[in-house]
Amino acid sequence: MVNLSEYLETIKKADCLRLEIQRRNNSATKTTAVWDGVPRARGNRSKVEENAVIAADLEMKRAEMLERLEQMKAELSEMFSALALTDPHGCAVMRLRYLSGYKPEQIADGIGISQRNVYLHMKNATAALLRLFPGRFLDK
Repeated sequence: MVNLSEYLETIKKADCLRLEIQRRNNSATKTTAVWDGVPRARGNRSKVEENAVIAADLEMKRAEMLERLEQMKAELSEMFSALALTDPHGCAVMRLRYLSGYKPEQIADGIGISQRNVYLHMKNATAALLRLFPGRFLDK
C-alpha cells in the first residue's frame, strides 16, 4: 500500500538523516577533542567514538528508509502507468512530482502551465488512483 503523504515525509526524513550523518562523521574524524590539544579525563569514551557509533546507526536506519522508498517508488510507477491510459496529463504531473521529485512550482514553470492547473491535475489524478486502486493507494 502506498501513502503519498508518508512517501513525501520519508523523503524529507531521509534527507535530514543524510545531513545528520554528515555532521556526525565530521565530528567523528576530528583529531583533537579540545582546542588546546591537552587530554582531559572524560570517562571511557570520547565524543569521536560516540559520533562514529551514532553515524553507523543512522546509516543503517537511512538504508532501510531508502529501501522502503524504492519499493514505494516502484509501486507508484506501476500505478502511474495504469493511470496514463485514463489521464495522461495527470500521469505526467504525478510522475514529475512523486518520481522525479519536482515541486509544483517547478512543474508549472517547466511545462508552461499555471500552478493552479498543476494542483488540479494532481487532484484529479489522485482521485483516479483512488478509484483504480482502492486498497493499495492512500492520499493522506
